[in-house]
Amino acid sequence: MDKLCKRRDEINKDRKPFPISFAYGYCLSDDNELSEFDEAADIVEKVYRMADKRMYKYKIEMKAARDV
Repeated sequence: MDKLCKRRDEINKDRKPFPISFAYGYCLSDDNELSEFDEAADIVEKVYRMADKRMYKYKIEMKAARDV
């Protein structure tokens, strides 16, 4: 993600007034926030939902920083 964000920043130097932005979220299968699961299919769904939740949290943070 660091490489991608760095590249975005380089591109945005020449994209005023319409910079590129994106939000992302991630979760690993051994993330501390995940609880125990009963079936292998459960962990896939939980990882997906946690990453999605984190992406939306990041989007809100990005918007708040932009509106300041």
